[in-house]
Amino acid sequence: FYGSRVLFVRKHYGGLAGAVFKAAVALGSALRVGIGALMYLLRRDPDILVRQSKYRAFLREVPAL
Repeated sequence: FYGSRVLFVRKHYGGLAGAVFKAAVALGSALRVGIGALMYLLRRDPDILVRQSKYRAFLREVPAL
């Protein structure tokens, strides 16, 4: 989904806007990973670990977008 959005932004708004959009997506994912770690320390809920692992996997895929 995000790959097609990055391509759309690049095509219609230029390479710089595409890079900014990609950086915003990466920042959002990184914030969710960080906040997820804090929430896990407070709650110890295993569901938080599942969501956090998905965001970490997405964060690893962002450079390929």
